[in-house]
Amino acid sequence: MLQMARKLGTASRSVRQRARRMAVGFARDDSGAMTVDYVVLTAAIIGLSLVVLTSVGSATTEAAVRADKCLDNIGRKIQRDDLGYTQALRRAGRRCSRF
Repeated sequence: MLQMARKLGTASRSVRQRARRMAVGFARDDSGAMTVDYVVLTAAIIGLSLVVLTSVGSATTEAAVRADKCLDNIGRKIQRDDLGYTQALRRAGRRCSRF
């Protein structure tokens, strides 16, 4: 019985030593750290570009809506005032160039 206990004690010590060596080796290994850096950097770039595109997209939409309204108003005035093409372009340039 004593021999079995000694064998088990020796076996458990060697298992613990192997586990400790594996844990220390895992902690010292930095082969995947560069990949993680690139993944984090890529995610940050994508997130930043989404923020920029969202803000630029809404500003562009607002400008397009304002230009459309301005040109609609000028079109109605042109039809009402019976202006020529050249005069209408000059008026549109003066009135719609503020945005």
